[in-house]
Amino acid sequence: MEENNQAEFQIEVSATNATDEELDRMTRQLLSELRELNVESAELAKGGMAPQGTKSMDPILIGNIAIAVLPAVLPSVIGLVTSLGNSRTRSHREI
Repeated sequence: MEENNQAEFQIEVSATNATDEELDRMTRQLLSELRELNVESAELAKGGMAPQGTKSMDPILIGNIAIAVLPAVLPSVIGLVTSLGNSRTRSHREI
C-alpha cells in the first residue's frame, strides 16, 4: 500500500486597499498558475456563511486557495508564490 505524503494547506491572497473583485481576480490568476505546477489539487477554498440573499450552500472564501501537493512539488509552489509576492511588491514601490 502506498502512503499518501501530500501536504495540504491554504494560501490567502491579500492586498492593501484591494476590492473584493481585485482579490478574486488575483486569487484566480494564482490558482491557474498553481494548477500548471502539477499539484495534486488546487481549488478556491470554501467555508463560512453564504452572503445574505444567496442560495449558495458552499460559499467561496474570497482570496483563499486550498492546495494539496506532494513534497517534490512544494519547492515549486513556494517559489511561485514568493516570486509573485516579490514582483507585486516591486511594482507597488515603483508607482
